Amino acid sequence: MPIRSSARNISASIANLAASDLLNSDDENQMDIDADVDVTLVQSDDEDHDGKSGAGDEQEDEEEEEASEDEEDDSEDGDEVEEDKEGDKDEEEEEEEVVVGMKRKRKASAKKSDKPSPSEIEYKVCMFTAKQMKKAKSSRGHPITEILNLSSDKPWSTLESNILIKIQLALQPSVLRFSDYSITFTVPRKVTEPMLLNDTKYEYLIKKALLIKNNPNVKIIVEPKEATNKENEDSSDDDKDGTSAKGKKGKKRSTKVPKARDILPANVALNAKIGELREKWICPTPGGPCGSAHCFFTETQPEHFPLSHDHFQSWAAAALKGKAFADLATPPNNELFDQVARGARAAQSPLLKRRLELHEQAVRKSTPVAPQVHVNFPPEFANLFRPPPPAPPVAAPNAFIAPPNSANMLIPHPRVAGPDLSLEDFCSIYHVDMDICNRFKEQRFKRTTAFKFVELGDLKDMGFLKGEIAELKVAIEEWSRMPDGPQES
Repeated sequence: MPIRSSARNISASIANLAASDLLNSDDENQMDIDADVDVTLVQSDDEDHDGKSGAGDEQEDEEEEEASEDEEDDSEDGDEVEEDKEGDKDEEEEEEEVVVGMKRKRKASAKKSDKPSPSEIEYKVCMFTAKQMKKAKSSRGHPITEILNLSSDKPWSTLESNILIKIQLALQPSVLRFSDYSITFTVPRKVTEPMLLNDTKYEYLIKKALLIKNNPNVKIIVEPKEATNKENEDSSDDDKDGTSAKGKKGKKRSTKVPKARDILPANVALNAKIGELREKWICPTPGGPCGSAHCFFTETQPEHFPLSHDHFQSWAAAALKGKAFADLATPPNNELFDQVARGARAAQSPLLKRRLELHEQAVRKSTPVAPQVHVNFPPEFANLFRPPPPAPPVAAPNAFIAPPNSANMLIPHPRVAGPDLSLEDFCSIYHVDMDICNRFKEQRFKRTTAFKFVELGDLKDMGFLKGEIAELKVAIEEWSRMPDGPQES
């Protein structure tokens, strides 16, 4: 008995150590520390039998001890060995049962959640204006694009309100309603065809967007419904008529007489009154001076006043208001009937009479009494009576005209060029240094006749020094001559 109880204690401590090791492990399916652990020690069949018959065994042992002490001493060692074996066997069975129970408890408590963790989704909102929607799809141009970032766990109302805010800022409509726009979405490589975006498709949008591991994004296209519906209506009308929009050049105005059901109720009474006026005011002399099939006239004022459709329409509208305005015999008092004789019209108000008088006065003032004639003569007629201008004085023969800027010329005014000489002869006759002659040759001067075109500033550009210029002036003064005088030597 002491050996069996000690074996049970040892097995219980081993089971507790195994349970604590499982609780402290870092496994993927680690148990919660706060979870309840049910550790039950299961006894083997031998132990149950031993527990039930414990009292009987003790009595038998006492009787055996009293009966045969010697026999007990001999077999004591063998019994202890057998009891140790049985205790070890029971201990192993208890450990296996405790470990199995712990594993089952851990598997039941560790369940993974299938719901994905929320992540941020980038929405690219592309908005078209109503003016763009009136054009063909290929010529609409680029839409107005805005970027919107929302978490995937946000509800549909959050995305809807943010889209409306972007529409208000970009398109600035007078009335902002989500139903006034056709809003579709696409997801790159997941949803390639545009799908209508609403509260029922929002979960599908989130599901497809989260399939993109890095930077999930969605494209939202916003199009006003008015232009789209108009195009659909036009196309449906074309299909009904059997013609296409491309082959239709333009609608022609219908000239058919409208049917009774097509006339508005408000115009039925007006048309009836116009018919009565036409029957009453038929011109008695067709093709007469009035030139109209219908005209207004009275016995006191036999002058015919032609009536057109506008006159009949105005007269009928006034007659429908009441007799105070007009009736079949009296036309209305408005601008269309100003030319009707005063005796045949209704009594005019003082204000209307005054306006008519002012109008007649303005017409009389605007008409000129006599035409004004303006006669314009060209300026050549005035020169016919003027004497011719005096002739300019004849210039004196051999008069010398000084060239412009003669003060800066190499040949001083009023002297003129002397005899025509070569540069070598000029330098040798008038004792000019040969360096001066060579510089003229470098500038392609050949004879002295070209000196009359040389200015003093040109000499400086050619590199002449002041002393050389003075020496050249002395030689030029000796070489040149006065216009009427003899040549100086």
